[in-house]
Amino acid sequence: LISNMYATGFVQDPNSVEPATAFEILQHNVDNCNHITFIRPQFETSNTTNYQAIRINGNSHSSTHHNLHFYGGHIETHRYGVQAIALINNGNWSLLQSSFNGVVFLENGTNTEVPAASTYLMDLSNCCELSFNSCRIATGNRQTVSFDPDAHKAMIHYTGTAAGLAFRDTYFVTPFANVTGSTRNIYSVIDA
Repeated sequence: LISNMYATGFVQDPNSVEPATAFEILQHNVDNCNHITFIRPQFETSNTTNYQAIRINGNSHSSTHHNLHFYGGHIETHRYGVQAIALINNGNWSLLQSSFNGVVFLENGTNTEVPAASTYLMDLSNCCELSFNSCRIATGNRQTVSFDPDAHKAMIHYTGTAAGLAFRDTYFVTPFANVTGSTRNIYSVIDA
């Protein structure tokens, strides 16, 4: 059990290709990370565009990270164009049987040079039984035109095999929330 994690003010070395992260699980050679509960994590204020708040690197062998559960808290970027979650597939499942419960994921900021819907807020790869329950996934970066799949990116990008990816009672505020006719467009929420 890890309770009340707080991390803020991330700055990226301009010479580094690895993203700045608030919380990262590395790829393991033999074992995995499992059965960890996070209570009210708070990760906020990215000072770099190369940022991933939660980054989980899947193992390349059959011992997959599993049963990681987040309860409450919020992931707030204070910068547009960064990622709240990045699940990295290294040849096997990146994450199994895990959940986010009542977590707020908010992309907000003042760096207006980043166009709305130009990056994915969440990049999920090869997840199995991953659920978002009663979460709020939102952006303050707004578009003034309707969603165009050739020009815009959805808030959530999913690649690989979807085996039980669920969004239960989760509220979305997309970049197109203020555009008439675009408020109910699922393609602006998830790109799978």
